[in-house]
Amino acid sequence: MLNLHTIKEAASAFAQGTRTAKPVSDPMLLGGAFILSSTGEVRWSHKAGDAADNVSSADLDAQLGT
Repeated sequence: MLNLHTIKEAASAFAQGTRTAKPVSDPMLLGGAFILSSTGEVRWSHKAGDAADNVSSADLDAQLGT
């Protein structure tokens, strides 16, 4: 899961004082974001490509039309 993007984000977080602790769940599990319809149908999804790949609030707003 280490790539240039992840290393860059980790270095930035470390420089800001963030430190890691022992994982309490699966450290290989990646996140994502989903927009569901009122019936539960997936209207849009963003599956993280790496640990530093988080969807921006601007992208979510654009998908929601807000």
